[in-house]
Amino acid sequence: MGKKSLASSEDKGQLERKNTTMPGLTSIRMKLLACFVAISILPLVIVGSIVYSNSRRTLDQRIKSELNISAKGIAGKVSTFIEGKKGRTLDFCSDGIIKDGLTYYDPDDPNVSSLVKNTNQHLVKNKMSLDPYLEDIIILNLKGKVTFATNDKYLGKDKSKKDYYIAIAKYFKDKEFLKKLQESPTRLVYATDIYISDDLKTPTLSISNIVTARATGLPLGVLVNRYKGDMLNTELEKEGNILGRGGKAFVVNKDGYLLTIPKFVEVKDKKEAILKEQIKTRPVTRAQAKGEEVLTT
Repeated sequence: MGKKSLASSEDKGQLERKNTTMPGLTSIRMKLLACFVAISILPLVIVGSIVYSNSRRTLDQRIKSELNISAKGIAGKVSTFIEGKKGRTLDFCSDGIIKDGLTYYDPDDPNVSSLVKNTNQHLVKNKMSLDPYLEDIIILNLKGKVTFATNDKYLGKDKSKKDYYIAIAKYFKDKEFLKKLQESPTRLVYATDIYISDDLKTPTLSISNIVTARATGLPLGVLVNRYKGDMLNTELEKEGNILGRGGKAFVVNKDGYLLTIPKFVEVKDKKEAILKEQIKTRPVTRAQAKGEEVLTT
């Protein structure tokens, strides 16, 4: 009995020693395992971070490049479009009936009403029909009064304070310039910014040019083509994705007012938003501060 008790006590002591050493070994093993896992994962984390950073940088550069190309494409499209309208205005100014109308117009002539009627009909029938974007045509005398028009209600109106008249009228007495004008008629064509017309009550782009006499080349008056302000939006929409696949890109003027209508602006009539909605996003305000052009989405 004494030997059994002794053996039992020794076994119990060994068991207790084993129990006291196991947690320590387990802890060391766990630490080694954790270190191994950390060492294994760390390179993957570093490589992943580098790949993500490079991918994001590449994506940002690609987006900026695409936006830059789109902005240049829109700027080129708008410039070409406006130049085409300038050419149309220049062509109208060479019209013989318009020249003769201004030459023979005399408010004291008993037949002046017939001259005005015939000239106006000519403008409506043979000029307005050439361009669907035309809102109307007005022809001013040397003093800036409306002498002929596609809409009779504007006859006699004083337009002498308008930019489209002032920009042309300042050369009426410049003989040297008038000589150069005969050599290069395109040098005097003037285009306004898009603005809200006080009589049309809609967004308008006006393009004007001098009308000169057949024989002498001297000034007779100013022809003004007034175009619909939403024509840029309509024209750019024809280009499909030029304003972004999501329809969220837009063009604003120097004051941040919309010139084209993105899809997130819901209006029944596009003219309701043009020059009415002002955009104050960071890209727009930053571009305004720097005097730069910007395409934003």
